[in-house]
Amino acid sequence: MKKYLAFVAAALVMVACDKTETPENYSLTLGSESLSFVAEGAAAQTVEVKAENVDWNFEIPTDCQEWLSAEKGDGILTVTVKDNTEEVVRNGSIKVVPASHADVVKARTIIVSQEAAGSQYVFELDKTELSFKDKDNEPQVVTVTAEGEGLTWEMIVDSGAKDWVTAEVQGDKITINVADSEIYSVRTGRITVKPSVESLERIVITISQDACTTDPYFKATPLELNFKAIDKEPQIITIDKFGCTYTTEIVVDESVTSWFSPVIDDEAGEISITVDRNIAGARTAQFLLKPDQGLEVVTVTINQEGNDSSSVSTLTGDVELPEDAFATSSLTIGANEGDDYLFFYLYFRTEGVGYDQFGHLGGTGHNLNMKLVADKGEDDTVIPDGTYNVDSYKELDPDGFPIYHTPTVIPGEFYREGYYGETFYQYFDNDVEVEASPLFGGSVTVSHEGEGKDAVYTIEIKLTDDAQNTVSGTFHGAFSEYQVNRD
Repeated sequence: MKKYLAFVAAALVMVACDKTETPENYSLTLGSESLSFVAEGAAAQTVEVKAENVDWNFEIPTDCQEWLSAEKGDGILTVTVKDNTEEVVRNGSIKVVPASHADVVKARTIIVSQEAAGSQYVFELDKTELSFKDKDNEPQVVTVTAEGEGLTWEMIVDSGAKDWVTAEVQGDKITINVADSEIYSVRTGRITVKPSVESLERIVITISQDACTTDPYFKATPLELNFKAIDKEPQIITIDKFGCTYTTEIVVDESVTSWFSPVIDDEAGEISITVDRNIAGARTAQFLLKPDQGLEVVTVTINQEGNDSSSVSTLTGDVELPEDAFATSSLTIGANEGDDYLFFYLYFRTEGVGYDQFGHLGGTGHNLNMKLVADKGEDDTVIPDGTYNVDSYKELDPDGFPIYHTPTVIPGEFYREGYYGETFYQYFDNDVEVEASPLFGGSVTVSHEGEGKDAVYTIEIKLTDDAQNTVSGTFHGAFSEYQVNRD
């Protein structure tokens, strides 16, 4: 009874296996889809035929059978041609067709061409092996002989040699040179010269270069950089190295984060160093350059002076005004009769910034005030288009009034911390002024469409404080608050 049950279980397993068989795949592909033969004495050529679960055969068109023939082998098709005695190129084809499963497998075609009688080609190089020293090499020239109707050629530098081999074609010459080697072993590369006629063989130029004989070295200058508290211009460390690579490490006091930033340009051999503004005491850090090849670590000392008390700005870096900095926008135009100028008072604030009942500005967010001046024109209801540069008036008219260099932005004024005039920027956090500065340089560019309170402006702002920080942003839209004051 147990034997019977075992037989039944085995039979069920076999049935289950039969039901899960993977369907067969059918395909027919060729190793090559074109062949080219010389006119006389052409050797037979073979094409690999890959057939998966398919029987195959071949067909030759009737008009080609006189000179073109083929023979089927195990996974290959051998193609032969008779000599071409006509001064005309012969073209033909062979179709490789599925003998089974033709409903799911497509036939493939081999295009066959044979040169015309009398077409003789010469394709050769005067040298195929070049040797170079490790450095200070002169270019070497290879001459290509390519004769025969329609015969051209191209040169291909192998991908593995492109970073150290250069080659230039001029007429029948290939001029080849190599970069100085920093490799402490012989290196080789190849250039392939490929003829346009497929029946001709490609020719390979082999290039070898001696191992580097120069000892590796690494130098950096200067070894000390000195910055002011508000320096924003980078200083450059120049790197002179050979046969090595390097890594960097910033060493500062454990209690602070890095306050300078390196940007490495290995191709130019430079490291650009920029520092953050220093609002505390003088500080020093080390910038370590660590070459490989057993070379010594190079230490560059970075020094920065303490806070520059002559700067009134408390900005710690550039300010890029976000969209919400323009949530509240106000424009007041002063168009007094008899004046030669129009005055424009622009106020931009984050929605959370405003005045309390005591007239104190606070909240959380940005506040930007600007005062612009332009010559009075026919329309005193809009800000004229143009670029307004920050410029202090330097002259007075006979009545003692300032002469403005219009169009201009009136520079900021500083009375004491928290109190500014004309053009200035502030940032508040919970009613506390965190950063602020009058703005003493830069420009404002204005363009608009429409008139009066309905005018839509694009105002591009790029103003600077006295610590080389930039306050920039773009306002686009109509002013939410608008008025014109006329006396």
